Amino acid sequence: MRVLVPYSGLGTNSTYGLYRLLTETDHEIIALHLNMYYSSDEYSAWEREHFHKGVKWFKDNTRDFKTVEGVCSRFYSEDLIPLREGSPYMFDNSHQSNRAKTYMEATKEFNVDLISSGRSAEDINGFRGLGEKRMEIRVTTFEELGLDFIIPSWSITERLTLENRNRVIDEMSAKWSQREKLPQELRNIITNCRCKGNQLNCYWCDDLLINEVRSETGQELDDIVLEKLCAGKFRHLVDLETWRGSLDRHDHYKKVLGFDFSGDWPTFEKLEEEMCDRARDMYAKAGNI
Repeated sequence: MRVLVPYSGLGTNSTYGLYRLLTETDHEIIALHLNMYYSSDEYSAWEREHFHKGVKWFKDNTRDFKTVEGVCSRFYSEDLIPLREGSPYMFDNSHQSNRAKTYMEATKEFNVDLISSGRSAEDINGFRGLGEKRMEIRVTTFEELGLDFIIPSWSITERLTLENRNRVIDEMSAKWSQREKLPQELRNIITNCRCKGNQLNCYWCDDLLINEVRSETGQELDDIVLEKLCAGKFRHLVDLETWRGSLDRHDHYKKVLGFDFSGDWPTFEKLEEEMCDRARDMYAKAGNI
């Protein structure tokens, strides 16, 4: 069984998926790293550096596998869709289509039997059934190519199908519990941010700090964050009149971290500075400062 595994080197989801497949199966693994057309040269180089660090750790500590570095070109033009009817907030759906086309080309080039997805519960929200629709498109597309589709945040043995997709969304894990399951040296590689904790209100730092600040762990921690995001098994809680998707995600992270948006500014600012201190400490412990 030959499996294509998109692997960024920085993302929790793709790292967790690759870890599970290398340690829990004997499948032939092809890890695909893509230089995305919308990323800056600086970010692409930084991400590639982490990809190579991750590959070295995996090969030294698990088993050998094939790595491929490619480029995700812009095959499809910008496809802006409103977050909801009448909303001024838009998102570009073409990024999904461009990645999917690149993955399809790779599956043909390397003659794979199975493709792994890094999607996790935090990626699936309840707005317009968007998460379910994207999963439907991917499953249908890969089925037409004769490929099976797995999501390691849910299972590495059971395939995603149109019939079980709702159950998959309800049961899949999120990134916060996934981080806990990684060996510390591997987790250290993805515990990094270019700002190194020196930027107030940094989205990536706050995402990583949830594991450090909250006392809850595992599924309990996932559920706390997912309920705030109205994602995964909590996607039915979304308010279609006010939901702004990823534009609101950082605010929800702040609330999980203990920020009170109705409080006074000095208290808010003091907590921001405290979070920067904790982020710098987190990166130092990970060996990334």
